[in-house]
Amino acid sequence: MKAEKTSFARFFREAEKGLTFHVESAILSFTEDLSSLMEAQGVSKSELARRLHCQPAFITKLLSGQNNFTIETMVRIAIALDAKVKIHLQGPGVESNWVDLSPIHTKTASQEAVAVSTGEGHDSARGC
Repeated sequence: MKAEKTSFARFFREAEKGLTFHVESAILSFTEDLSSLMEAQGVSKSELARRLHCQPAFITKLLSGQNNFTIETMVRIAIALDAKVKIHLQGPGVESNWVDLSPIHTKTASQEAVAVSTGEGHDSARGC
């Protein structure tokens, strides 16, 4: 059993070096975000299709993860959901954590300055 785990771990490490792994990871991330946003807003596949002026089958394809999104398509989807696309390049050896903050939870610049000057800790947030 240990040999199988070692073999799989080695296979996975090798896969992480390839372009396909990173492309599929980005597609999965966008698809998960899309699905979550649709659910949070109560937007059905049919409603999103209506907003994008396309067939519901196209939305099903988008949500299946079997699509290589163009940036234009990503932006059109975001606009239809009153959202924004944010793309981030993460440097080597850096771990990124995205946090979406609603306006009521976002500190103003003056509140942030007070927190920094008083020594309070704060997290940086990035937000068809």
